[in-house]
Amino acid sequence: MDNPPISESRLRILVRVATRSVGFLAISLGAVMHYAIWFRGAPLRRRAVWQQYWGRRFAWLIGLEIEVNGRIPRSGLIVANHLGYVDILVLSAITPCVFVAKADVAQWPVLGVLARIAGTIFVDRTRRAAVAGVNARVEAATRAGLSVVLFPEGTSSDGRTVLPFKTSLLEPSCSAGCPLTPAALCYRLDSGTVGTDVCYWGDMTLLPHLVRLFQQRVVYAKVTFGQTFQQAASRKELAAALREHVSELRAPREADRLAITKI
Repeated sequence: MDNPPISESRLRILVRVATRSVGFLAISLGAVMHYAIWFRGAPLRRRAVWQQYWGRRFAWLIGLEIEVNGRIPRSGLIVANHLGYVDILVLSAITPCVFVAKADVAQWPVLGVLARIAGTIFVDRTRRAAVAGVNARVEAATRAGLSVVLFPEGTSSDGRTVLPFKTSLLEPSCSAGCPLTPAALCYRLDSGTVGTDVCYWGDMTLLPHLVRLFQQRVVYAKVTFGQTFQQAASRKELAAALREHVSELRAPREADRLAITKI
């Protein structure tokens, strides 16, 4: 007996995954070659611009539609909740910035290479001595007029709540008075589950997750920026205050409609 035909919707999904998989490799190769020819040895600001250029192309590839609420900061620290690697694409697409990431991200296939050449600041949280060097690099980047994105939860989650913020990476703000902008990220899908198909957390592995992500026709991303402020409180107080700000920004507010930008 013949096998039943593949339904049109299933066929479209298979074609979408195959097309995006090839596109992902092609864009990655193009990004690396572009960097090697034009940006190798470039200062951090130019590499941040390179990252934005290619971040927008990755965002287009996976069908990201980004809505921005509030004013995008141009320098200082952006402190956000963390739902996975898609956060990097979203934030890099809307502004040139530098990210602080866990050291093991540098070893990821493809994405790790792109993160390293973009100037990502990696931190090994198992070595307390390494945090001081990271703080110095963060402080130098902010003094150069760049935005540095911190994910103080220390890990990603399924987005149901904002995890407690770790205090160590907030030291540049306490010591140098860096301006701080809280930001909240959230996602929506027409079908599927955000917690498994967009968020990358727990014991998930990269390749199967990419396949699930590539199946989505559109991924709706929303970034809400709060008011930029400076605070000289202790790191513990600062972490608690920032977590509260980010948690509040995750809730929809009527005032958001006044400052919406579509990317």
